[in-house]
Amino acid sequence: IGEAVGMGAAIRYLQAVGLEAIQAWEAQLTRHLFARLPALAGVEIGNTGSGAVGQLLVTDSLLIYSNITSDGTPHLFALDKQTGEELARVPVPAASRYGMSSWVHDGKQYLILQTGSTLTALTLP
Repeated sequence: IGEAVGMGAAIRYLQAVGLEAIQAWEAQLTRHLFARLPALAGVEIGNTGSGAVGQLLVTDSLLIYSNITSDGTPHLFALDKQTGEELARVPVPAASRYGMSSWVHDGKQYLILQTGSTLTALTLP
């Protein structure tokens, strides 16, 4: 039931914002990314896990991604967006395959990711 409630809230949010606005924002982010790619030359990311496909989310200061560690344990990793430094590594119940989203409610930022057949919600400090 929780998944259906969450999906309903997500659909209402997307409808309220509007798909055209979301597409425009994604286009703006894409232009920004390609304009900044030369600035990434020579940046060493380091060991980012297993090499398996992971989900990504960007906040004002963080790059958050899901992956598994070398022992196969699913985790979320948080990197400083400016330096690439790993700031946190948090185990999660299962690997995430379908993406994650971030929501702000009452001034607190939440991260929601699909883990196995359920959703997992976390708060950011």
